[in-house]
Amino acid sequence: MSDRHTADTITDDALDALYEQLDAAEESEAQQQLATAREAFAAATTRAARAEAALDRVRALHPQEGDYCAICTTDYGRLSALWPCPTIRALDGEQPASAPAATEATGHVYLSTGCLHGHHDYCQSHTGHSGTKTPAQCKFCAAPCTCGCHQHNATQPADQPKEQ
Repeated sequence: MSDRHTADTITDDALDALYEQLDAAEESEAQQQLATAREAFAAATTRAARAEAALDRVRALHPQEGDYCAICTTDYGRLSALWPCPTIRALDGEQPASAPAATEATGHVYLSTGCLHGHHDYCQSHTGHSGTKTPAQCKFCAAPCTCGCHQHNATQPADQPKEQ
């Protein structure tokens, strides 16, 4: 430590040399930080591009077909999700709606074919093509129809259709 300068012993040349060393060290550190930042930016750009491509693939799987999503169906292949479907709404940043009613035993979500085709009076009636039926309910598991036409108030019985 004897070669260390003090304020009384440092020369102008030695002080200039120290400043040059300090500048070189700072430049080296700045270059390392810049290189690290560039690597992080490149990785983030790659991840963002992959995420955008994945979103595009999901959107392509859920195209609109009329008023419905062409891929979201019921058990028998009938279109059931109105466009935009829950998947597209989630991609667009909307909060998911509460899950539709389903029976606890089967988890079946039911949408009447009548409601699907706009014949809400058929779904809500006590008589079907094959005789008597329970209105707005799956004939196999009693899951309630998820169509909004069945949201009735106390003054309107469930088996009477709402006006359109």
